[in-house]
Amino acid sequence: MINKKVVDFETFNKMFENKVYGLDKSKFKIRPYKPEDKEVLSELVIEAYGHVMSPQDILKYIFDVIDCDETVIAEYDNKVVGFFIFSTKRNEEIIEKYNLQHLKNKKGVEGIGVYLKPEYRKNSLGWELCTYPKTTGYDYIYGLIIDGLDTLNMWMFRGGVKLDDYIDEDGHVILLFKELT
Repeated sequence: MINKKVVDFETFNKMFENKVYGLDKSKFKIRPYKPEDKEVLSELVIEAYGHVMSPQDILKYIFDVIDCDETVIAEYDNKVVGFFIFSTKRNEEIIEKYNLQHLKNKKGVEGIGVYLKPEYRKNSLGWELCTYPKTTGYDYIYGLIIDGLDTLNMWMFRGGVKLDDYIDEDGHVILLFKELT
């Protein structure tokens, strides 16, 4: 028989209130993207997605679709360690292309990319970054995942629904959707 010590949820939260796997959670913050973040964001985008496209192609794609007013930067101890890139530029196109008329009068956002440097993962900081969209006032989030990115499981784990999957000029693409309200 295994001897387990049971800790109630309140006690557990107090134990880990500011310390998470050796990191001081109070030093983690999510803030709006600023124009001066472009260089460090570019470096992180290449780190995150450089294996899927060439650095030039991925940066062109990201900066063509990025909605700077919606995108956020993750910092730990005032150092940029991650991002969540959003866009609202393709909402109408996606609603029409996939016949999602029930979303026409709702406020939606596309999750273009989310990334947290590996040394900051598995300690709830990634969870905070990934659940950030729930704080934005949007009704839904959607994403187009190109085959080769390991984000399908993340979407499904967080309650996402696979709406479509098809082959286009970028390869195998999967459309995912999640209600936020």
